[in-house]
Amino acid sequence: MRIPARPEERLHLYRELLRRCGVSRNDRRERYRRYRVWYLTGSDTGTPVRYNKLAEHVQFSASYLLAPDNVRWGVALPPQYGEEWIMEESIARDELTRLWHDSEAGATAAMCVTAAHYYDSAVAKVLVSDNEPMMLMVPDTADIGVRDEQVHEWGRQEAICHWYTVDLDTFRRMVSALPDAERRIELLREAAQHATRAGDVGGETLPPTVQRGLIAAVSPNMIGQAQAAPDTSLAQARSDEPVVQLAELWVRDDELQDFRVVTMFVATQDVLWQPRNPLVSNEHAFHPLSLEQTPGYIWGLCPMERLVQLQRWREEKIADLDER
Repeated sequence: MRIPARPEERLHLYRELLRRCGVSRNDRRERYRRYRVWYLTGSDTGTPVRYNKLAEHVQFSASYLLAPDNVRWGVALPPQYGEEWIMEESIARDELTRLWHDSEAGATAAMCVTAAHYYDSAVAKVLVSDNEPMMLMVPDTADIGVRDEQVHEWGRQEAICHWYTVDLDTFRRMVSALPDAERRIELLREAAQHATRAGDVGGETLPPTVQRGLIAAVSPNMIGQAQAAPDTSLAQARSDEPVVQLAELWVRDDELQDFRVVTMFVATQDVLWQPRNPLVSNEHAFHPLSLEQTPGYIWGLCPMERLVQLQRWREEKIADLDER
């Protein structure tokens, strides 16, 4: 992608890419939340059922797909090297296995395998912290967006965006590296002005009872009664910490022949910094896992899609047996 040299044109491009990457974000967030509720409770209302067959299936399937403690690494070289590096290969194999077990990479991979059952794709991201690489799972795949979802291969995407939040103390440490003192003060003032509570970020889906109440309001002739709101707090984080929303945009820069990593302040859509890719050249930081890939749709298909009706049918049959 050609990045304009003029600052105003470059900013316009970044804002447009941010918009394109977020086209399906709200739709995917709502769908993922629904399937996550099914996985956690076995129902679409958030009320725990007598026995959650969906959770049993996911745990059984995930255990077959990956056992982190049993992972062993190997090193393979082209055949022409023969046994020239056999000792070095053995050392590298042991070192990779040690790094896997000493880090949290195994636990992250296991979480991704589980989440891939109720997300279209689970995504892990490579970060650099204190000059050390680490891999973390993105909690909600809807916080990742790409420029063109029809391009199935992630390596062919011209732009990938990750929306995330940081608390004010973390943001202060992030901007402390900027050489311009006035710019730092301005950013900190804007962060304090636009900070929101962590629990208020990204909540587009209304609770079930509120949804039913709205339906009744616009359709007053409907017969029935609203059920009491179920306890939907299972595995739901609660935080009153002020946070700021940032967007990290990975853009292919033809001039650099590599990715440019653009961090933007979501509230004002201003650019904070835009350095060159800090990782391996021409490699982005995102590693997706989809259990059912779909040509022409980058996110794949969530396996839970075909299982929720079975869970609903099972609960209905059990309820029928209880009435007899």
